[in-house]
Amino acid sequence: MPDPGDAAPALEPTLVRATPAAEQENLATLPGTDGASAPPPQAGVTSGPAFPVSGWERYEFLELLGRGGMGEVYKARDKRLGRTVALKFILGSDPELVMRFLQEARAQARIDHPNICKVYEVGEVQGKAYIAMQLVEGQRLDRAASTLSQAEKVRILQEVATAIHEAHRQGVVHRDLKPTNIAVERTESGRWFPVVMDFGLAYDASHGHGLTLSGALLGTPAYMAPEQARGELSSIDRRSDVYSLGATLYELLVGTAPFTASTLAGTLDKVLNEEPPSLHSRMPQIDRDLEIIVLKCLSKEPHQRYVSARALSEDLARYLDGETILGRRPSLQYRLRRVSRKHRALVAVSGLSLAIILVLATFGVRAWLEARNTRQQSEERARLAEKLGQEVKEIEWFMRLASALPLHDTRREQELVRERMHRIAALLPGLGATGEALIHYALGRGHLALHELDKAHEELLLARKQGLDSPELHYALGRVLGELYHRALEHARRSGNQEWLAARQRELEEKYLQPALQSLERSQGVELESPRYLEGLIAFYRRQYDVALRAAAQASTEAPWMHEAWKLAGDVTRVRTVEQPGLSYETARAGLLEAASFYDNAISLGGSAPVNYEALAEVWLRQSELDEKQGKPQEQALERALAASEKSIQAAPQRSVGYTQKAYVLMRRYWVAVHQPKDQDVSALLMEWIATGRRAVELDPGDVSAYDALGIGYLKRGGYEARNGRDPVPSFREAIAQLSRALQLQPNHPWALNDLGAAYLAQGRYQGEHGQDPRESYQEALRRFEQAERADPTYLYPLANQTTAYYELAEYSVLRGFNPEADVQRALKAAEQGLALDAGYYWILNSAAGAELVLANHLLQTGRDPRPALEGARRHLERSLSINPAHARTHLYQAMGFSLEARHALRERLDPGTALSLGRQSIERALGHDAGCAECRIESARLGLLEVAWAQQKGSASADLLQRALSEAQRAVELFSSYYETHLVLARVHWLLAESSDPGVARASIVEGLKHVELALQIDPTLAQAYALRGALLLVQARKADQEAERRELLPQARAALARAVELNPLVRGEYEELLREAQESLVEEHP
Repeated sequence: MPDPGDAAPALEPTLVRATPAAEQENLATLPGTDGASAPPPQAGVTSGPAFPVSGWERYEFLELLGRGGMGEVYKARDKRLGRTVALKFILGSDPELVMRFLQEARAQARIDHPNICKVYEVGEVQGKAYIAMQLVEGQRLDRAASTLSQAEKVRILQEVATAIHEAHRQGVVHRDLKPTNIAVERTESGRWFPVVMDFGLAYDASHGHGLTLSGALLGTPAYMAPEQARGELSSIDRRSDVYSLGATLYELLVGTAPFTASTLAGTLDKVLNEEPPSLHSRMPQIDRDLEIIVLKCLSKEPHQRYVSARALSEDLARYLDGETILGRRPSLQYRLRRVSRKHRALVAVSGLSLAIILVLATFGVRAWLEARNTRQQSEERARLAEKLGQEVKEIEWFMRLASALPLHDTRREQELVRERMHRIAALLPGLGATGEALIHYALGRGHLALHELDKAHEELLLARKQGLDSPELHYALGRVLGELYHRALEHARRSGNQEWLAARQRELEEKYLQPALQSLERSQGVELESPRYLEGLIAFYRRQYDVALRAAAQASTEAPWMHEAWKLAGDVTRVRTVEQPGLSYETARAGLLEAASFYDNAISLGGSAPVNYEALAEVWLRQSELDEKQGKPQEQALERALAASEKSIQAAPQRSVGYTQKAYVLMRRYWVAVHQPKDQDVSALLMEWIATGRRAVELDPGDVSAYDALGIGYLKRGGYEARNGRDPVPSFREAIAQLSRALQLQPNHPWALNDLGAAYLAQGRYQGEHGQDPRESYQEALRRFEQAERADPTYLYPLANQTTAYYELAEYSVLRGFNPEADVQRALKAAEQGLALDAGYYWILNSAAGAELVLANHLLQTGRDPRPALEGARRHLERSLSINPAHARTHLYQAMGFSLEARHALRERLDPGTALSLGRQSIERALGHDAGCAECRIESARLGLLEVAWAQQKGSASADLLQRALSEAQRAVELFSSYYETHLVLARVHWLLAESSDPGVARASIVEGLKHVELALQIDPTLAQAYALRGALLLVQARKADQEAERRELLPQARAALARAVELNPLVRGEYEELLREAQESLVEEHP
C-alpha cells in the first residue's frame, strides 16, 4: 500500500525545471513513485517516439515535464502564438479518464486569477485528448519550503487562500490542495509568487460531484478533510479546501503533515478521530496566533473552521500586519465533546461501507450454506435451497439500505451481493427440480434487486419452467416484465415517430406488458412492504393513471421508506404527460415539473438508487424538448438533465443507462451550442459526448440507443473537423460503423436508419467538395432514408433528408457539366411528400428552393429561360419566411435567386437593377441573423461582381464596386478557408481587378488570384472553374507582359488551363468562349 501522504495527483504540476540538470532526476516524478525518474528530457526535439504526437502543426514539443499513472505533461511551443505552454495528455482512451480530464479543463478554465494556472485550450489530436496550460517557471512548494522564511510561508498561503476563494466563487472546490499542487517562482523583486495547479479532482458545483466521485478515495489523505475521508459527498464544500490549506500551512511550518501513519488506513483513522498535534509540540517557538489560525482550519467539524478561504486569507493578512486575528481556539465544551467522541468512534476507512458490511453479515446465508454439508438426503437439500431462496429478501433489504444512503458508488455493495448469489448458484447441482427452481427464483430476485432486468427475467423463467408457481415468483416476474416494457418503450420513443411508436408499443405490450399484468394479478396476497404499491403497479400498466397515483400515495404512507412508491408516482405522471395527445406546451410543462418533484422525493429516500436519477434525467430531457419547441432557452433543463445522469453514473458506474442518457443530453447541448449567435468552441463537448457514448456501448453492447448516440457524435465531430480544415473521413467512417451496429441489433430502427443516411450524406458532401465522386455515398444515403421512410411513413426527417440529398446531387451534376433535371424533380417530389406530413417545416421548403435554384443556374448555363425555376424557388422561400423569418439561409437563398435573375437580365441586355437591389437587401438580412455566414459573404461578392458588370455595361465607374466585392470575398476566405468556393470568388475578383488595372497594379492582383486558384485546387483538383480562372488570369498576365518572351510562355499555359476547364465541365465553354478564342488566336499569331 502506498504511503498515505503520497497519493499521486492526476498529473504532475506543469512546472518548468528550474534546477540544474544534475539535480533533476526526481523532478519529473509524482508523489508516491518513490523517486523513480521520468525518461530524460529531450530539449529541442520537435517530434519522435518520445512524444505523443508527431508532425503536429500547432505545437512543437520541447521536453517531458512529468509523467503519472493518468497522463503526461510536456513543455511545448505554440507555433501560432509563439508562447511556451505546458501540454497535458491523458494516457490511453478510457472514457472515464477522458471525461475526468475534460472536467478538470472545464473547472480550471472558468477561473481567471493570477495565482491559478490558466487553461488556454482543450482539444484532441490524433485521437489523444490534451489541455494546453500556462507554463509556470518555478518549483513545487514542498521543495522550496526549506529555503523559505516563516513570513514567506505565511504570505504564500495567504495569497493561495485568496486565489482559492476566487475558485469557490466560480463554484469550483479543488479537493486536493497540498504543497505538491502549489508552485512558487521568484519575481524580479525577489518575492515568491505562488500558482495553484492541478484541478484534476475539482468538484464543479454546476455539474455535481461527477466523475471524480465514482467511489474511489480521491484526494490525498494527509491533507483531506474528515468529511471527504468519510465519503460524505454532500458535506464537501469550500470549508473542505480551508482544511487542506490549514494542513498545507501546518506542514510548511513544522516540516510534516498533521496526520501521518505507515498505512493509508492508519492515516485516515487519525484524520477522522484524532486531534492534530499542537504546533508547539513540534516547534516550541511558533507564534500562538499562527497556531490558532492553523488549528482552526483543522477543526473536525466544518462549522468550526473559517467560513471561507477569504476569511482565512484575511486573518493571515492580519497576522502578517501585526494586527489582532479574529480566529479563536474551539471552546472547552467543544474540545471535551470531541475527546468523549474519540473513544467511541469506529476506526474505519468509511463508516458507510462498514455499516453496509455489518448488515450483510446478518444474512445468515453462510450458516445455511454450511448446514448443506451436514445433510445427505435430497429432500433436506431441497429444504435448504428453499431457505436460501427466501433469504433473498434479506438481499433486497441490504440493497435497499445501500440505496437509502447518501449518493455514493454502490459497486462494493453489489459485489457483496453477487458473492452471495454465486454461493447460492453453487448449490444447484443435485438439488432436483424443486430445489433448482427455488435457486433460480432466488437468483432472479437478486438480479432484480441489482436492476439487472434481463438476467432476472432469465432466472425467473427458469424457475417457472422447473415448476415453481408461487405468488412471490409472479410478483418478481411481473415487476421485471413491467420494467422491461418501460425500458423498451423509452428506447422506442428515441427510435421513430408516432405511427412507428404505436406499432412498436403494440408489439411490446404483447411481449412484456400483458404477461406482466397476468403475473402481477397472480401475485395478489403476497406479503409486501405495501400492498398498495402492487395495486399501483397494476393500475399503471393498465393505464389507469388516477388509480395508480392514489395507490402510490397510499404506499408512501404505509411504507414511508419506500422510494419506489414516489418513483411510481413520477413514472405515472411523466408517462401520462408524454402519451396525452394535443396537450398544450404549458400543461405538458406542468406535468413534467410535477413528475420531477415526485422523483426528487424518491431521491430523498433513495439517494443512491440510479433508477431515480435516470427517471429525473428523462424528465429534464423532455423539458428541454418543450423549451426548443417554444423557442425558450434550453440550457437550464439540460444542465439539470446532465446533473441527474452524472449522479446515476456515480451511483452505478457499471450501468450503461446513465451513460446513454448523458450522451443524449450532451447531444442536445451540442445542438444548442452550435446554433448560438456567437461561435463557440464545441471540441471539448464533442470529445465528452463521444467518450460517454463509448462507455455506454462498452457496458451494454446490446443498447441500440447507445450506438445511435455514439454514431451521431462521430458524425458531428466529422462535420466540426471539416469546418476547421481537418480530415473528417475517419470520423464519418466511425459514425457509419456505430450506426450500422445499431441496425444489426434492430434493423428497422427508423432514427438509426435516418442517422446512418445522414452519415453517408455528410461523407458524400465532403467527397464532392474534395474532388472525389460522391454519388455512391449519396445513393447509399438515399437508400437508408427510404428504408427509414418505409419503417415509419410518418417520420418527417427522412423525407427532408431525401430532398437535401437530391438537391446536392443536382448541384454536383451542374458542377461537372451533367444534366441535373432528374435529381431536381426527385428533390421536389420528396419535398412534396414531406410537406404533406408537416406543411410548416421550413427546412424542406429551403431544400426544395435550393433544388429550383440549381435548375435555374443550369438553364442559364445552357442558354435557356430560368424564370419558371426561379418562380418556384421564390414561392418556396416566401412560405419558409412566413414560418421562420429568422433563418439566415432562407435569406441567403433569396439573394441567390436575385443573383440568377440579375445574370439573366444582363444576358438579355435588360436592367438588372431591381434584382441587384433586392439581392443586396436579402444578404443584409441574412448577415443580420448570422454574421459569421461565409456563404453569405460569397454571395455578397458575387452580387458585387454583377453590379460591376452592370456598371460597365452602362459605362459607369466600377472601381468602388470592385473594392467592395474584394472586401466581401476576403471576408469569406477568413471565415471558411477550407471551402473552395471562397477561394474561387476571391480569384474571380482579382481577375476583374487585373483586367481593369494598369500593368503594375495588375501584376499583384494576378499573383493573388493565382494563389487562390491553387488553394481551391488543393481542396478539389477537379474544379473546372478553378482551371478556367487560372486560364483567365494567365491570359491577362500575357496581355500586360512587358517582354515578348514572357508573353510567349504564358499563352500556352492559359490555353491549356482553359482547355482543361472545358474538359472537366463542357458547360463552362459558354462563359469563357471569348477567352478561349483569344488564347487560340494569340497562339496562331505567335506560331503562324
